[in-house]
Amino acid sequence: AHPFAAGCATIHQLDAHAATGHLREALALAQAVVDSRAPNVHWIRATLGRLRFQLGDVAGARDELERLAADGFDDIPRGIRWIKSMVEIGELAADLGASAPAERLSRLLAPYADLHGVLPVPVAYGGPVRGVLARLRCALGDAGESLPMFEQAIASCSALGARPARARLLAHRAAAAEQCGERTLAREAGELALGEAERL
Repeated sequence: AHPFAAGCATIHQLDAHAATGHLREALALAQAVVDSRAPNVHWIRATLGRLRFQLGDVAGARDELERLAADGFDDIPRGIRWIKSMVEIGELAADLGASAPAERLSRLLAPYADLHGVLPVPVAYGGPVRGVLARLRCALGDAGESLPMFEQAIASCSALGARPARARLLAHRAAAAEQCGERTLAREAGELALGEAERL
């Protein structure tokens, strides 16, 4: 009967579908939230963009990022949703390799590098800010600079017990190492990511 109950259930279902590869089901839920015109759901729009990207709709993903970036991200309220929203938007920009938004997002997120993207209600977790900053460095063509940032973000996930986020960051670290020509590091990080994913 609580007014937040249905919304919390929807978000948990969305996250569960996305995490287990049921991307179309997750996309339908994200689209329904956006279509409902609920306020301050920038993080859901970013999630919608990421799902479109994962499903091969790159143009649709870019459209979502452009909507979010229209005001330079200054229209996103600085409340309890802000860091989670910016983390998800940063992930979308990194997915797309979008350098212009990546530069602005990096500046906005840098003061919060030691935090994690957590939305208290409905308890939605987006991973460490430093991990997003590392991915944004890659989008800006600085994969070498991203490697120590990935290391710190992975260690932060380990300390928190955030195993799915750790597995994803290991995979991103492997890609960044490959981009730098660090093939041994890329292989080791990829194996760690796969092992963690299999255990999950």
